Amino acid sequence: MGANPQSNDTDDAQATMIKRSGVTYPTFPDPQDELLRQFKTTGGLPTTLFIDANGVVRKVHNGLLTQELLLEDIASVLGVRA
Repeated sequence: MGANPQSNDTDDAQATMIKRSGVTYPTFPDPQDELLRQFKTTGGLPTTLFIDANGVVRKVHNGLLTQELLLEDIASVLGVRA
């Protein structure tokens, strides 16, 4: 699921970005950027949160992730091998 920080964007601008980038998973607006603040992210987008089975955030990655880095982080942070 994706959250769309919107403090500097309109709904239309967000919808255009989502369509242009080919996002196929569900997204929801974050009009006041509450999630960015809650997880103390730098605001680099995209931001990926690694959350364990207990709902604990184990890692925050700001910026793009390659498939290789994503699989490495899933293995090291969550202990799951693909």
